Amino acid sequence: MYSFSPAFPEQLKCSGRAFRVFPLGQMHLNSGLTIQFAILILPIGSLSEAIEKADAKPLLHILRHSPFRWPVLESNIGPEGVWSERKFSLLQTLATFRGQYSNSVFIRLYVSPDDKVSKEHILKLDQATLSLAVREDYLENSTEAKSYRDALYKFMVDTAVLLGANRSRAEHDMKSVLKLEIKVAEIMIPHENRTSEAMYNKMNISQLNAMIPQFDWLGYIKKVIDVRLYPNLKDVDLSENVVVRVPQYFKDLFRILGAERKK
Repeated sequence: MYSFSPAFPEQLKCSGRAFRVFPLGQMHLNSGLTIQFAILILPIGSLSEAIEKADAKPLLHILRHSPFRWPVLESNIGPEGVWSERKFSLLQTLATFRGQYSNSVFIRLYVSPDDKVSKEHILKLDQATLSLAVREDYLENSTEAKSYRDALYKFMVDTAVLLGANRSRAEHDMKSVLKLEIKVAEIMIPHENRTSEAMYNKMNISQLNAMIPQFDWLGYIKKVIDVRLYPNLKDVDLSENVVVRVPQYFKDLFRILGAERKK
């Protein structure tokens, strides 16, 4: 039923720059269609190999799982793949991508030495990357930047259609996806402002919750952290210290997500 061309990823390279990641999976964090599509991010090489080996079946199987359901495919994926607002959890979706697939969506969580106490390791929270290689590709009006956005949009639409989506709906929904990524790019902290001093904002999780109460930070951290690698974090609680490298980004991010429609 699904026929994929192994040459399809080459269309991205023709724009002059290969995309670093491939947004493919869903569309409804707080925004349903808009956000979840930006969540499933796969390397182009991995996608190409998977497509050549097994067509779309493994991916469609993943998209039937609750955290990954994609509304644009609802008419084709079957009742088991229908997205439910009642069952959807932003935390569960983000944590599953990070914990099971090592894909950081919107939030990058990791452990590294404390910048001011180098002998100690500490949790750090940072902004994640987007689909295009650099932030400026979303924001500049140059012919080159526009061509990258056009290529990404076409890639998303064509991929949804190849997976069974109606083209007109895919075109409509992917416009919302691209608009969301542009909004997130606008609030990302640019490289020149990412100084060591500006990015060292140490606090405990309880203080982080007070600063950004829209998200269950402790719940996310518990789901994501691999306690086999970091056994000392097995019983992490609200008193645990974290370095929030981009507090303004997170404030703006959850303001944006909170304003998005759920479907």
